[in-house]
Amino acid sequence: MPSKDEALRFAAAASTRVEQLRRTCAILGLPTEDGAEDLRRRLLAHLKPLDEAAPVVCLNPRLDPR
Repeated sequence: MPSKDEALRFAAAASTRVEQLRRTCAILGLPTEDGAEDLRRRLLAHLKPLDEAAPVVCLNPRLDPR
């Protein structure tokens, strides 16, 4: 599982696609509406208060290749 730092980098990276951001929000139970920047802000707000030592579940979701 990724660390908090890795999860923050994933959420903040310009290379993280909107589909990945949307899927990550869905996995974490966050709203999935809006564009990439709103999804990114939502994820970062969710991640920042997390414990540094705890792994972050499902932050780099694999998209269905179909």
